[in-house]
Amino acid sequence: MGYQESFITTTNKKHFDAFIGRVKTLGKDYYAYFSCRPHFVVTVKQNIQGTYEKKIKLKQNKKYIYFSGERYLQRRPNRIINVNDPFDEDHQDNEDLITKTQLDSLSFNLKILFCEEVDCAKIFSSPKNKKGEIYAGLNNDFLEVTKFMF
Repeated sequence: MGYQESFITTTNKKHFDAFIGRVKTLGKDYYAYFSCRPHFVVTVKQNIQGTYEKKIKLKQNKKYIYFSGERYLQRRPNRIINVNDPFDEDHQDNEDLITKTQLDSLSFNLKILFCEEVDCAKIFSSPKNKKGEIYAGLNNDFLEVTKFMF
C-alpha cells in the first residue's frame, strides 16, 4: 500500500498507558510482520495546526505514539492493537486477534493522525535533541520524546 507516518493516541488520556501496554504486548514481531514500527512516545509541547484545516491537530501536553512504515496497520485502529472488527474483512484471518469483549476490557478508542494532516515543517525541522542525539528529525521545540517503545 505504501509508506505512512502517524501519531496515534487514545481519545481519553486516562487510557494511554493501556494503549502503550497493548503495543508492547503485541511486540516488535507483530509490527515487523506488517512492516510497521511504533518508535516512541512523544509529548506535544505546543499546539500544532492541521495542514488542510487550520484547527489544532496535535494538542499541547497530549501524548502520542509515533508510528512509521507500511500503512496497512495505520489505516484502521483495530489493526494497530490487533482487534477483530467485523467490518474489516482484510484482517479477519489473524489467529492472535482479540475479541470485542476483550477490546471492551481494554477500554480505549484510538485516534490516528497521519503526518500529512499536520504542519510537518514544524514537526520535522530539527534533527537533534538537547544532547545532540537524532530522533527521526523531530523538532524538539514542538515535540519531546518521552519513551521508546522497544
